[in-house]
Amino acid sequence: MKAAVEVVSVAYEGASITGVIVYREEPSDTSKWEICSIGVLIPRQDEGIGTSLKEAALAEIVVRKGTWDVISTVNKRNAPMLAINRKLGAEMRDDPDDSKHILTLIKAVPHDPGDVTPSK
Repeated sequence: MKAAVEVVSVAYEGASITGVIVYREEPSDTSKWEICSIGVLIPRQDEGIGTSLKEAALAEIVVRKGTWDVISTVNKRNAPMLAINRKLGAEMRDDPDDSKHILTLIKAVPHDPGDVTPSK
C-alpha cells in the first residue's frame, strides 16, 4: 500500500501563526483528499483566514493531482466552518454514522497552473 500524502499549511502574520490547516490523501482511496483540521486563533476569526487556508489547500491539491474530491466532517454546531464550505460550493449531507456531524464534499477543479505555486 502506498503511503498517503499529508500536508500542513500555516497562515502567518509577521512571526505569529494565525491559522493552520491539515489535509491528506485518503489512505484507502488516493483519488480523495480529506481536510483533517482547520484552526484559526479566536481573535483572528471572521477575517477570512479559514477560507483562505481551505482555498489554498484546494488549489494545492489541484496542482498536485488534477481534479480530485475533497471531503471533510464538520460538527453541526460549527457554523463558521459550515459557512466556509457553503461558500466554496460543498455538497453537504448528514453523517449517517454520527448525528452530530455533516459530511462535506468539494470537487476540486483545475485552475491555470500559472496561478498557483505548489509547496515543496
